[in-house]
Amino acid sequence: MDNFVNKMLTFLAVVEEQSFAKAAKKLFITPAAVSKHIKQLETRLEHQLLERNTRYVKVTELGKEFYDYCVKLRTNIVSAEAFMESQHHVLQGKLSILSSLHFADTFLIKHLQEFHELYPRLELYIDIAERYPNLQADNFDIVIGFRSYAPTAEQLRQRKLYTDRLILCASQDYLKCHEKPKAIKDLIHHKWLVHSLHDPHHLVRFKNGTEILPEQTDVSINSMPALIELCRQGAGIFMAHHLLVKDLINSGELVEVLPEYPLADFAVYAFYRPMRHEQKKVRCFIDFYLKKISKENK
Repeated sequence: MDNFVNKMLTFLAVVEEQSFAKAAKKLFITPAAVSKHIKQLETRLEHQLLERNTRYVKVTELGKEFYDYCVKLRTNIVSAEAFMESQHHVLQGKLSILSSLHFADTFLIKHLQEFHELYPRLELYIDIAERYPNLQADNFDIVIGFRSYAPTAEQLRQRKLYTDRLILCASQDYLKCHEKPKAIKDLIHHKWLVHSLHDPHHLVRFKNGTEILPEQTDVSINSMPALIELCRQGAGIFMAHHLLVKDLINSGELVEVLPEYPLADFAVYAFYRPMRHEQKKVRCFIDFYLKKISKENK
């Protein structure tokens, strides 16, 4: 039965990754082992679950129904592990985290060693990326440091970490070559640097309720450091997290644009799966960082 369960989980990974090679990487096994698992599973069930060739993997109609059972199996396995873990006083096992780059730079890395010293038997697997994941497919326990998680937010639990704000900034050189904005309406015709996760793509919201949509986005990148560097080079106006650029503004390399018109605040969250028995390791991790954030923001 255990081997059958493993093969079901292999099938689940292939469907979600849409690739034998990617599924193998996710499961830390070889592509040949993935192929063997699928063949053995189809032989045992006496039905074809996948159509595959060198270019694609497609789930059969029966395979789609079987996939739903596999998802339920994984959910039950994770819930069973969570229940057993909740009975332990000592945190142990694996905790997988996806963090935004901004949260990692501002809070996560700074306090990670202290957290690890508190819970030395907990194995931490951390992915720092500027993307919205598929929480079910990527199998993270926690997604942290994002404003919202629209793709599946209604299926997740969330805890607010803090309120953040963005500021508009530009380099001295850019403002010398382009007329410095004196009012909100002046921003419409300027060059803009935008993070690709910003949605709506280049809508700018101000605290007073005003919204503007610049005529165009000149550069869109999914990297805060890259956008900050382009801003320093004079490529345009950038809407940045104030904590990421405050040192550059204090040094004079960047200038805050229209500080008299602050942008709207927004909440930053941690997201995790709802379970009958909440995982203690998830709760402890979020509680730990909430205390650190609260202390720093006083």
